Amino acid sequence: MHREVLGEGIAAYLGDCFLISLYRRITKKKLGFCLIAEENAKVIGLCVGLEPGAIWKFGWEELKGCNLGFIKNIILSLTRSPSILVQYIKGRKHRPKCIELYFLAIANKDQGKGIGTRLIDAFERQLEKRKESEYFLITWSGSRAEKFYNRMGLSKFNETSYLGKQISMLSKKI
Repeated sequence: MHREVLGEGIAAYLGDCFLISLYRRITKKKLGFCLIAEENAKVIGLCVGLEPGAIWKFGWEELKGCNLGFIKNIILSLTRSPSILVQYIKGRKHRPKCIELYFLAIANKDQGKGIGTRLIDAFERQLEKRKESEYFLITWSGSRAEKFYNRMGLSKFNETSYLGKQISMLSKKI
């Protein structure tokens, strides 16, 4: 689901092996948490929260078993837009020291049914249990997603560019 929804992001360019390893690491190493919406035993929504700095704790050892295609995908992702990594790292200094809503996706056919709202509500309840008081996320500026997050009470605290497009950094105190 991640690659289908975020086809332009660097994680999608890195391939399925990277994404599988990333989510395995998040759950096994407690670098965050995943919430899944299912219907008839099929995943229709996914919400991922990451601890502050978790994305930078991802180790190469987690990629054992990935083939050389992974390395090729890294090179391709950087040649498609050489500034991808620079812009992502530059954005690090603007990231607050709180949980990041790293990924929220709803299957296309299930959008508009309140699943995203229910996942955000469950995400916020999870944060309350963990005694967290704030979270943030990054999304494309002016997108449907940004409008959805605004309706959910998130506010823009920064804007920058990524892959030649404007991105918004939003946060919410809970």
